[in-house]
Amino acid sequence: MSSLRRQQYRIHLCLWVLLVLLVGCASGPGGEVKNSKHAGVTALAACPSRPSCVVSRDDAGSHAVAALAFEGPAADALARLSDILKKMPRTQIITSKEHYLHATQESRGLNFTDDVEFLLDPQTGRIDVRSCSRTGYFDFGVNRARIEAIRDAFDSPQ
Repeated sequence: MSSLRRQQYRIHLCLWVLLVLLVGCASGPGGEVKNSKHAGVTALAACPSRPSCVVSRDDAGSHAVAALAFEGPAADALARLSDILKKMPRTQIITSKEHYLHATQESRGLNFTDDVEFLLDPQTGRIDVRSCSRTGYFDFGVNRARIEAIRDAFDSPQ
């Protein structure tokens, strides 16, 4: 391959990477609960079509992740989740209501923001979860790993 051809290939590749990043950025938060005050939230939003999201919904397909489970009062489970999130680096709790919690977490170095949401159902002892990157297309499994780390901490004895 000639040096001119290699240079054209590199430019073409850089343009494709830039396009993928711009399309991801233009999509915005990508499914965050539409009610900005989160009052009366009954279900977490579905994931956008990009792979940088996981959610515990029956219709999630490749985005599916298992919900968390709890026993006892929902307030205790929510407090436990809050404690876990407060110990995680670069994590900030944005909203904490009776059965709903929304936090953000920034990535190390690049400062990309991910939204992490939890919706508790006191009748079933189920905590639906959603973790979604606000920008970009791929997350290289970061959102799934985050939810699994939270699950491990939540399920471990206190």
